Amino acid sequence: MDAKSRRTIVIGVVIAAVVGVAVFVTGFKFRPYAMTCMNDDEIAADVRSAISRVSLDYASRAMGADSGSAIGLFAAAARESGTTAEKLRAGYEPYKKKIGAVSDWRVAQTYMVQLVGTDDVQQVICGKVAKTDEHVVVAVKGGPAQVHVVVEGESAHGRVAFVLWMVPEGGDWRILDSYFAPITYMGKTAADFEELARIEQRVGHLVNAALLYVEAGALSNRGNTMRLGAASRLAKELESVKVPGPLAGRPPFIWKTEASQFKVLSVAPVESEDGKGHEKLWVVVTHEIDPWVDQSAAEAKNQELIAAFRKTYPSYRRFFAGLVMRGQEKNRGQGARGWGTTYLDDEAAPASSPPDLSPTGTE
Repeated sequence: MDAKSRRTIVIGVVIAAVVGVAVFVTGFKFRPYAMTCMNDDEIAADVRSAISRVSLDYASRAMGADSGSAIGLFAAAARESGTTAEKLRAGYEPYKKKIGAVSDWRVAQTYMVQLVGTDDVQQVICGKVAKTDEHVVVAVKGGPAQVHVVVEGESAHGRVAFVLWMVPEGGDWRILDSYFAPITYMGKTAADFEELARIEQRVGHLVNAALLYVEAGALSNRGNTMRLGAASRLAKELESVKVPGPLAGRPPFIWKTEASQFKVLSVAPVESEDGKGHEKLWVVVTHEIDPWVDQSAAEAKNQELIAAFRKTYPSYRRFFAGLVMRGQEKNRGQGARGWGTTYLDDEAAPASSPPDLSPTGTE
């Protein structure tokens, strides 16, 4: 899944990419069990060294010249379930093209978990339960001790991470599940975007706040086998944002202008360069559009909604490079069309600039 698709999240709806729960909990059976979890230095040094060796080898191979060469580091169960060298190549090639070379791989966190009393997959907490930033929730199967490892690296486009679920096999550690994603954007972490969202919420720029919370949630996503404790806090903070105007409530939104009525399906932040090599955030609005014969009709509708958005929510310029309006043909099915229009706001403030904290009213 690429960076854009990870952010197709609708304002007003807290879904799995932000919360993690919807995906994470599906299929779990809860029964009485006992578990232990050791973090980092609590794990024996020789065991931690063996885990790190395999983890770093996997990261280097997966993002190296031949991603398929990492297949030998997977557990038999993963290969039997369909993981192949060809799928690894196909999965990582888009990331390698977009992100480029990754260096300085390091093991950031290691959690060793053992579960007894059930053979089912459970979710368990490792770390300090009372402190959201100091615990994670991980998937674990009953049986021998297994580990979850976060491996981080640096690229020209920011920090990236692998999240690996590993099990003992054949006297070594092997990978049962792997997740990869960028964890910073424009030099900012999830915590940075969360703080910006709080500021925007305090000064009444509520569309900005919602979109920035979504971006924070996306950068906090660690896949289906690990959920950061901060995810629940982000979910609550996003729910607390009450966006006014035509984007109030839950989608689809009915947006009426002087000349038209639009059915807006989603509003989301998306990462993309501005054409000049600068990483930016954009607001992407997807709406339904009548089937068209002349493309100028679709373009006119997009332009009308761009104008309405700029007038109704002008503060978006504080953080977003522009708008991407996507008209999705009604009654879509096989062969359905879409028409996109990009508006680059030359007056948009770079997201790295300190925001003006003076209240300007709610919008």
